[in-house]
Amino acid sequence: MRKFITSAMCLVLLSSCALAFGGCGEGEQKLYVEGDFAQKATAEEVSEVLSGLEQSTMFGDRDAEDWSLGIHMLGDVSLDLRVADRDGTSASLEMRGSSDYKVSYTKAEIGTDTRMSGTVDLNAETQVTEGDARFDVGMDVGGSAYLTEEAAYLDGSFSVSGAGMNVGVSGKYKLPIDWSTGSWRDAFDLYTVWSMVSGPLTAGYDAYIDPSGAETKIKVTLDLKETVLNPGSFPSTDSSEMLELIDLVGDDSVLEIYSSVNKETGELIAFGMVVDAAIPETTEEDGESSRTVSMQLNASVWYLVEDVTADTPADPDSYFDIQGFVDAWTPEEDGTAFGRALRQIRR
Repeated sequence: MRKFITSAMCLVLLSSCALAFGGCGEGEQKLYVEGDFAQKATAEEVSEVLSGLEQSTMFGDRDAEDWSLGIHMLGDVSLDLRVADRDGTSASLEMRGSSDYKVSYTKAEIGTDTRMSGTVDLNAETQVTEGDARFDVGMDVGGSAYLTEEAAYLDGSFSVSGAGMNVGVSGKYKLPIDWSTGSWRDAFDLYTVWSMVSGPLTAGYDAYIDPSGAETKIKVTLDLKETVLNPGSFPSTDSSEMLELIDLVGDDSVLEIYSSVNKETGELIAFGMVVDAAIPETTEEDGESSRTVSMQLNASVWYLVEDVTADTPADPDSYFDIQGFVDAWTPEEDGTAFGRALRQIRR
């Protein structure tokens, strides 16, 4: 059961692309690129569209001295996962996430200066039952987030309750970051956005193109099981458990990629990824044991080119330096709320 749940969580995290949580997290996904996508595009139509997707023009004239770009970044995640064995052991996870970010790009002396600000809200509830014992754990994260060239900032709260824990921390915290590392750079790098727009078309996945009007609107559909969910994507998990779980994912689970480009200038208007994945309630029999599994995952992230400017923390020096604290932390001597929380989690 524990291995299976671990594999399920890995599946969820990958399927949702570790999305920067945003939007409502409830109900039907909102689409910011809508068009006539009834007919599958021909190879010639795809080739014509690809010829207009130039990295040098997609984000404006980046050689101009006053070049800048604003992106409104939205997405959402909604998850319900349930696993139950015949012996009475069961586990469930419900997660809802939301955020709303503004990302600013400006020309720097070398490269691009990237900044982000917005709000984040994440709620997760887990329930595990083993025999007569039942454990309920809830987690809430919320507040205002900022990202500069120097650090990531959070002005908000984090709480975990249940299973012997009752941890709550609120305040202002910062974590120094190194933009030279791939994880930070790739998350906001414009080349990554360009490659996500053009890459699926180049790879030959099913594409639908609406060329009417002043925009070229594109939808690419990927079979989630054949593309994202494969054993090679989970090198650190038990392969048999993962293969078993992937096999249960419904054949209609998809990743849809949307983009809209200005016909005249070749500049990006919007880009988005939408995941719709499900494991229909399924019971597997294995001798005297059985397991019933079900899952529903809906997630999306959108990049909308708008005239927005990211905010910066009003007083960055007032934020608690997490990295400095961790480097110098002596558990037995720390009496702050943050220190007490870390000690309780560690126990």
